[in-house]
Amino acid sequence: MFNLNWQFLIRIFTPSFWRDVVTLRWLDVLMSQVKALHTTFLSWKSGIDQTLLHNGQVIYLTKLLNDKFDSIGRGIYIDTISDSLYTYLFNNAEGQPATYFYNNYSSTTTYSIDEYAQTPTGVYKATAISTNLYPDTNLSSWTFVEAPTYLFNQSEIVTQLDFIVYVPLALSIDPLDIQVVVNYYKIAGKHYSIQTY
Repeated sequence: MFNLNWQFLIRIFTPSFWRDVVTLRWLDVLMSQVKALHTTFLSWKSGIDQTLLHNGQVIYLTKLLNDKFDSIGRGIYIDTISDSLYTYLFNNAEGQPATYFYNNYSSTTTYSIDEYAQTPTGVYKATAISTNLYPDTNLSSWTFVEAPTYLFNQSEIVTQLDFIVYVPLALSIDPLDIQVVVNYYKIAGKHYSIQTY
């Protein structure tokens, strides 16, 4: 539909009594700028068609990045940060599982059996009465329960990543080129990094 035969169009729309060689060549020269504009349009349309084939979903974005930057090895991949890293707080009426916060471990506190304490590596439950027995290094008196829970304020959360784009080290790609593509398709407000492996 968009591929036009300019020679044919010039001939068909020129009255038969003006179809001599000189007139047709003169019309061809006059149409040269229109032809150049049409070629630019076809190039732009090709880019738009390619853009419309993709969206911000990880599977499509991964395919697009590999098509554009690593069509042979296809080693670029996106790792989304697990949603389980986030802690959500609910009202009691919402009926969601309870979220508990624990005090930091203190070496001066005497812990009874079944009491909890939190360290930077996790939440621990006391299995024996103890004082000054650090949970990480005294598993005879403590049992690991779960990863630690943290609450972040707005300024801290903006530094956290939503996904990571991994690029093979062997590819010599300017990260800004990848960033341009990802920024075009990514959902607004998402934070990511580009890392090599």
